[in-house]
Amino acid sequence: MQNFFLITIALLLLGSMSCNDDEEFIGCPCSGGDQAPIYRGCGYMSDCGESHECGQKEMLEKVYSTIRYPAEARENDIQGTIIVEFEIDIFGKPQNCRVRSDTLGYGIPEAAIEGVKALSEPGFYPARLDCEPVDFTFVFPIKFKLQ
Repeated sequence: MQNFFLITIALLLLGSMSCNDDEEFIGCPCSGGDQAPIYRGCGYMSDCGESHECGQKEMLEKVYSTIRYPAEARENDIQGTIIVEFEIDIFGKPQNCRVRSDTLGYGIPEAAIEGVKALSEPGFYPARLDCEPVDFTFVFPIKFKLQ
């Protein structure tokens, strides 16, 4: 019984060491107070490096599995990279998605935006500055290549 009590106190103390106890802001522990956003595709991981690496991989898989190559672009053999910019708000939701420059056309910008919008679920652990969640602008190149 005494061990259970000590473990419970230790867990409570560890939990109170996070920068913000609000469930929406749980993510990597603040080391130095600054952190880039991390995609939640891997769920919660206690190691920031692993969480970030896994999140990047899952984010790419989500975007590329969602995108459908536009028929008009396929018919016209249109290939290339398009840059999508979006913001991740303090709650970890992507918003204000836009294409930086549309040099490809043929429905590719719309397909890229749809791919990025798919990141809304499960969303991101928000970026932090001095341990406080902040909005973050994310620039995401998406390559369209016919095979």
